[in-house]
Amino acid sequence: MTKKEPRYEMIESMYKILNAWLSLKENDRTISDILLENDIHSVYIYGAGAMMVHLMEDLKRSTVNVLGIIDKVDGFLYDGTNVLKIEGITDKADAIIYTNPKENNNVVIKLKDYCRKVLSIEDIVFDVLSE
Repeated sequence: MTKKEPRYEMIESMYKILNAWLSLKENDRTISDILLENDIHSVYIYGAGAMMVHLMEDLKRSTVNVLGIIDKVDGFLYDGTNVLKIEGITDKADAIIYTNPKENNNVVIKLKDYCRKVLSIEDIVFDVLSE
């Protein structure tokens, strides 16, 4: 068996996440439903890529408050939401959701200082928060 290329693994992970996310929508559930069921009312989103765009769309129709978007490049707005570096976080959130399924563990550990929970988008769409 050959080892998969890292880029292929990333694409495969994103495909699985998006497929599960669409299944949620087909069953009239949203990411915000899952967050609220787990007493998560305020979040930061880590990563300003394509998954963030979809997550922002899901959350904009809910009462979940997006406090900001965390990325390596800061100083601009995305759809009215501040994009900032980790060091720019000023308010503690219920959770930080990281959108890269292959995120570096050191980054995840660093994010824990700024919230109650650090969650991957994968954990949410596969609804494993309470496990």
